[in-house]
Amino acid sequence: MLDRQFLNNRFNLLYLVIAIFSFAIVVIRAKTTPFTHDETATFYYFIQNGHYMPFHAHLDTNNHVLNSMFTHWCYLLMGSSKFVLRIPNLIFFAIMLFGLFRICKHLRSDHAKLLLLFGFVISYNWLTFFSVSRGYGISFGAFIMATSFLLDYFKNNKIKDFIYLCFWMQLAMAASLIMMPVFCIMLALIVFYQLLNSKLFSIANLLNLLINAALVLYWVNFSSYLKEEHGLTHGAGDSYWQVTFVTLIYMVTGSYSQILQGVLVSITTILVFVGSIHIIKSKPKIKTLLSEPHFWFLALFIFEMLGIYLMKKLMGINYPEDRTALFFYATLILYAVFLIEKMNNTLMHYFSILLCASLLVHFAMKLNFRKHELYIYDTFPARFYDKLLQEQKNYALPITIGGHRCREFIYGFMNYRSDGALNAMDAPELLHMNADFLIAKAGEKPFYDQYYTELDSEPDWNFRLLKRREKIQNILELEIKDNQLKGNSEFYEMMNDTNNHAFPIKNPIRVDFKFKTKKLPVPFAAWLVVQIDNVDGSQFCFKRSSLNWIKKDYNNEKEYTYSVITPPLPKQYKCFKVFLWNIKQEEIDITFTSVKLYQLYGKGINYIAPIYF
Repeated sequence: MLDRQFLNNRFNLLYLVIAIFSFAIVVIRAKTTPFTHDETATFYYFIQNGHYMPFHAHLDTNNHVLNSMFTHWCYLLMGSSKFVLRIPNLIFFAIMLFGLFRICKHLRSDHAKLLLLFGFVISYNWLTFFSVSRGYGISFGAFIMATSFLLDYFKNNKIKDFIYLCFWMQLAMAASLIMMPVFCIMLALIVFYQLLNSKLFSIANLLNLLINAALVLYWVNFSSYLKEEHGLTHGAGDSYWQVTFVTLIYMVTGSYSQILQGVLVSITTILVFVGSIHIIKSKPKIKTLLSEPHFWFLALFIFEMLGIYLMKKLMGINYPEDRTALFFYATLILYAVFLIEKMNNTLMHYFSILLCASLLVHFAMKLNFRKHELYIYDTFPARFYDKLLQEQKNYALPITIGGHRCREFIYGFMNYRSDGALNAMDAPELLHMNADFLIAKAGEKPFYDQYYTELDSEPDWNFRLLKRREKIQNILELEIKDNQLKGNSEFYEMMNDTNNHAFPIKNPIRVDFKFKTKKLPVPFAAWLVVQIDNVDGSQFCFKRSSLNWIKKDYNNEKEYTYSVITPPLPKQYKCFKVFLWNIKQEEIDITFTSVKLYQLYGKGINYIAPIYF
């Protein structure tokens, strides 16, 4: 066993050392890991414009409302660096550390304290969520603080502790809606406890419950709105085990090993069984049992599993998946901690040491400062963008960069931070061979290899930076000059060919927009658009370059040139339109000094990869 006297006398020092160590890692990762697609989407849709309030903001579950609000404040005060945009999560990591320390006041067992610390601070994949600009880390930190006040409430029976608990859980819900069923179960268990112990019918308590019920109803309505508008797409599938628990185990461990899954399920089952037997044997009174932490977290864990299942079957709400299922992990760790505290025997001590050692080994094996552990948070390094900047010096026209919509935002934020030095990425669903450079996946090599050479690669997600083996020829077919756009109209058309005579063949078209400004809103929510409609009126393609995703402020003397490229043209089209879409119909004064339309020529220029990797 660990030296009890050492832990009793030095635990605070040990806690401080581990807390500082883990906080330093979280800070460094916030500084070094690239911005992900989801983080950039959050920035463009909610943080840059400050429109994040439910029912009024862009419809997207990327809007973790509390994260969007706090990050918007950081953006206004300190700018758009990835570190600044991740500060709210760093703050809530510190809040979680304080919450864990408060929970330790309720523990006497050294082994329980160590498991609490390791389970939430040395659990590496859990830790990484505090280094990204998402709502998960904020919700975790708020949940741990709420738990500390829950324990205070059961110990002291003071209404202020219950109010603080509700406050922190409201923050957790505002940061991640998946915490809503957790809070509802917590409230139900607390109300039952209050009813049995004659603590329910005080004015302060009823007022607190009424306020929180109203706030929960608000989030329920918002969730229903998202569901009706098809905004809740994560977690699709009918298998509770596959969708939730397999992905959760992968989220925590980074492995899909069925052996590991079996081991972890067995451990969980044994813990639940041992805790249940211990409760039955102790024959406690129901009034006091509800305030026992080991029973409380066991009940919370069981009701969470049952509640999520019923929500799927009765209401059609998707199961939580990977990161959205981490509340199961948090509840299970808390249950294990307080079961060890309650039983406090040699076997449980060994279990605690084994679990802490496993977490420490996993931490040491996984620790890095370049990538994220969640499989959908794939990124490529900033040096890809830096090489594109260098390559631009060798081209007379702005280089075009192709990719995919899931790569567009990763590249786009790098370009935004470079003040829009390059074109936005062309981002079709399937890889097109019509750009000067591509950011592709290694699996797409059979499709691009004869047309592009590799400039760089990265080992984590298998991204490749590609350059055309032979430069694309841009043949000028049409130029429109000196078109001043002034007013607050929504659409400003610069070209509309309805005769199929603008281009000699059906190769892709490159449209270069050169403009200077007198007055534009900041940010300017507008798209440079090329739209092609089929003869039957259906849309063939809608290609755009989003100006507010490229640069924040265009109000200066500089002249800008940005490009849009199309896929190969259809045999015939009803119309070929080039226009500016002033999305918010704001007052503008902008002059397009030149709009040039080039037809593209080169080997494989019309080839499109058949599948996406």
